[in-house]
Amino acid sequence: RASSGNVVVPRAGNPRDSKSRKAAVAQRVDPTWEKLTPEQQQFMRQVQLAQGQKTLPQRRTRNAVTGLGIRALVLAICGYTFYSVS
Repeated sequence: RASSGNVVVPRAGNPRDSKSRKAAVAQRVDPTWEKLTPEQQQFMRQVQLAQGQKTLPQRRTRNAVTGLGIRALVLAICGYTFYSVS
């Protein structure tokens, strides 16, 4: 809705103003369901690869921190076990 002063004016095409229309929802495109051209499939592969490359450094850092945390926990358990036994 657009506001002009104290008066609220509904905009044309706003899906919330119409009870009969449903809002458009983004859906995944499945290449086996949709008949995509080879160019479209290649473009989808390129986009997926770019998205994966963008998050790769964050994933590596997170994996390294998780690995160090697990190693520290194992060493702490082993250390406590050896201390308790001796």
